Amino acid sequence: MTGGASEANDPAQLFSLRSYLDLPHRLELDGFVRYAGRRPQPPLDAYAEATIRLGWRIRTGWDLSLIGENLVHRHHLEFAAGTPLERFERAVHLRSTWHF
Repeated sequence: MTGGASEANDPAQLFSLRSYLDLPHRLELDGFVRYAGRRPQPPLDAYAEATIRLGWRIRTGWDLSLIGENLVHRHHLEFAAGTPLERFERAVHLRSTWHF
């Protein structure tokens, strides 16, 4: 319980844009850009981040993806309200998904 410490701590501006694109040769390119304005109390800076996914449909039911998350900055804070700070860092993942 935060005792109301996080009430009215929403950013004044929020923005997101998502794109899905099918490319030739069973490739997919997805992008997600987001922006959150400054938070007043406890104060946190505004941030913008991007996530990009390049996927390859190897065959029906099997996908391989390379995903880059939080690509704009090395790290940023998103929450700080009566809990430990949550720091999100840049990351790259390789994902294989098999549907059967």
